[in-house]
Amino acid sequence: MKITYILFFCLLLFSCTTKQDRNIENLNITTIFVENSKNTPLDLSELSLNTHFVKLETNDSCLIKKIQKIYYINNQIIIGDDYSIYFFGEDGRFKYKVERQGDGPEEYARLSDFDISQDGEIINVLDTRKKQIITYDYNGNFIDKSKIDSWAIGMQQLNDSLLILYCGNQVSSNNNNKLICFNIFKQKITDSFFNISNNKSNYLHVHSSSNFTISNNDLLFYELYNDTIYKISPTSCKPLYYIDFGKYKIPQSLFEDKHNNIVEFQNKLSKRTAAYGITSLISTSKKLLFKYYHDKRYFFCYDSINKSSIYSYLLLDPSFMGEYIIDGNKYDANFFPGHNYFFTTYDNELFIDNLSQIKDNNLRELASNLHIDDNPIIRISKLDSALSDK
Repeated sequence: MKITYILFFCLLLFSCTTKQDRNIENLNITTIFVENSKNTPLDLSELSLNTHFVKLETNDSCLIKKIQKIYYINNQIIIGDDYSIYFFGEDGRFKYKVERQGDGPEEYARLSDFDISQDGEIINVLDTRKKQIITYDYNGNFIDKSKIDSWAIGMQQLNDSLLILYCGNQVSSNNNNKLICFNIFKQKITDSFFNISNNKSNYLHVHSSSNFTISNNDLLFYELYNDTIYKISPTSCKPLYYIDFGKYKIPQSLFEDKHNNIVEFQNKLSKRTAAYGITSLISTSKKLLFKYYHDKRYFFCYDSINKSSIYSYLLLDPSFMGEYIIDGNKYDANFFPGHNYFFTTYDNELFIDNLSQIKDNNLRELASNLHIDDNPIIRISKLDSALSDK
């Protein structure tokens, strides 16, 4: 009965149309009960293999504003913020950046999102303002551009030809779905999922730093105010996990109320003790890690083998600081998914305040010259089959 109710809830939440029912198929959805977890430190070593730390060079040419995405390809660390895409060597030395912002025909007005191919040395940049996708090579040389004629704020490459575009709740003249499958070679929309609710299109406009993650070559999709994680293919979008926050989940009635804008909605939400916001999703075949909001920001880890889970804003990172407990809120710990990699960043204050706790001599020496406003130290961990089997 509980599973039946949950499936009904998920379908009701998105007001599915006939087309949606074809594309959004029911799997054996896994329900994860967050409220039954224990508030104990989360040990990152249980999610990481071959961990190493890299201090990114800081100079006037590579001042990163806020990290949106991280890639580790061909021994290069590639960082994207709201304006530029930075290339660093595996030792952290700055190499160059791709920055083509402007009004020219080969430039983007806004770097809304981007994705990088793993082997073709291709960068696809989503420009929300111009409603187009611009393709560059790794050196920032223009290759091509595609008009999408729809509002989109997020993007992820699904395969060599298909890009998945996330439109949020913004209705366009030729689109009223959250997700669009766009064939970049044919330069046309091939499918779409998730009909946008008329009510939500009036107020629920938010932009998360990420809405996608790659897990064992599967593409997963999630949203800030949605408690379900989905698996996307070229022809379907299937619910995979339902995150049950119990008594703390956002009541459906709040979504159904009339709100003038997102600020009004968020103000009403802030008066509740609601838990929400699946972000920074890291997924393997056996474990799930994400960040969400509840009072303080929390990290949640689910072990599908032992059916156990931990939620906490406290972290352990034995390869880094032994048994020292890291306050993930105080030092703003953030997780970033990558193709076969898992990245973590902390505020630089963590290294400066706790220099004596750092176990590795080389890292301690690097951190000894670290300043608060420097580019961050990146924790890089390999995700592979060994991790999935732990």
